[in-house]
Amino acid sequence: MIDLERNIGTKIRSEWFHGLGSISMALADRLYNIKVSSETLDNLANLEGHLKQGSVLAYINHVCLEDGPLAMAFLMQRLGRSIRSIGAPASKKHLDGRDGLRDALVMRFADFVGVNIVPIVQHYDTAEYDLETIEKSRMDFARTAKKVLSQPGGLFLLAPEGTRSYTKGLQEGQKGIGFLATLLRRNPVPVLLAPLGIIPQGQYERGEINWKLRQDGSGDFAIRVGQPFGLDEFAGIRDRGAITDIIMIKLADILPEDMRGFYSFKSF
Repeated sequence: MIDLERNIGTKIRSEWFHGLGSISMALADRLYNIKVSSETLDNLANLEGHLKQGSVLAYINHVCLEDGPLAMAFLMQRLGRSIRSIGAPASKKHLDGRDGLRDALVMRFADFVGVNIVPIVQHYDTAEYDLETIEKSRMDFARTAKKVLSQPGGLFLLAPEGTRSYTKGLQEGQKGIGFLATLLRRNPVPVLLAPLGIIPQGQYERGEINWKLRQDGSGDFAIRVGQPFGLDEFAGIRDRGAITDIIMIKLADILPEDMRGFYSFKSF
């Protein structure tokens, strides 16, 4: 009976994620006319199958305020029926409301609807917080990510750059994702990493995408999901920076050349 109740609860939760993602993407598509390639659909199908027995660490390039919620809604829509738990870090300054009430409300709403939001002190913001708060945020990040990714159907999403790009070109990745990858080497379920590219079509603004741009199509987006890969890609490598480079180059490979930025001349 307990297993039956647990299975029913899991199915309801998965349907909730799928429904929430579908509603959010219906709105996003009206605003941004989202473009998705057939290759992306194939890679999503692979991720959907994997989630039945494993977990997924998805990561994006960071070009505007909307790209995190957009990527989360997209993944919930496409993978929601296979997702059992979702998590993502959020800048503590946004959750604290230091950049305005809107961002704080959006992130707290995400937590309310079932996304495990974990506040993290970003690398550029350490002067604003004491050491104890900084260390606690990093421990909470690792703990939450491990909890989500230690179960089948777990999805964790993050932006390794840690801050928005001024040029839309990819910035050097912070080592947090490399650290997380080393923690997952003894994970109880198999983990796949999935690079997800957010690609503005036409005019670009760092602060936030101007919804009025949608009138002439220059505010459109393409979303591209690269081929998922496992932790064996960096087997035997201990250096977090080297692991981060491998992960970021996978992301750069699915972006247009003018968006590869720091990783333009790096490849394997």
